[in-house]
Amino acid sequence: MDALRRQQRSSDVNVEVDASPSRELSALLKEVREEYEAIIDKYRREAAVWLQQQAQALQHEEFTNSQAVEIGNKEELELKCIYQDPQIEFQSELSRKLSLERNLEETQCHFAEELERKQRTICQMEAELFDLRDELKRQQNAWRMR
Repeated sequence: MDALRRQQRSSDVNVEVDASPSRELSALLKEVREEYEAIIDKYRREAAVWLQQQAQALQHEEFTNSQAVEIGNKEELELKCIYQDPQIEFQSELSRKLSLERNLEETQCHFAEELERKQRTICQMEAELFDLRDELKRQQNAWRMR
């Protein structure tokens, strides 16, 4: 084992590396940082443009929607007026009809009572007329027999 140790101590190892000249690490880091910052700036600008476009699209959509809501509100108001006018007129005509029906009913009752009174009067007069006729016939017969 001693022999192996002596051999190891006396042998020299020669290592050669074929490498390009090394650059300084700080310069390399600076270059990489500049590349990434340029990429970040590019993406930041693109994101700002995209956000601006989205904001404009939303503003346009909001404007369009608010106009649609306004038009819808106006149409609703017009339809309410269109609906309410006939509804009011209908209610007025319905009240008028009910009033006329009550008047007709009262008039019919009044005429029915009047007709009943007149029929009673006619019946009484007819009875009196029959009585008078019978009386006249009796008197006529009595005069003839005399």
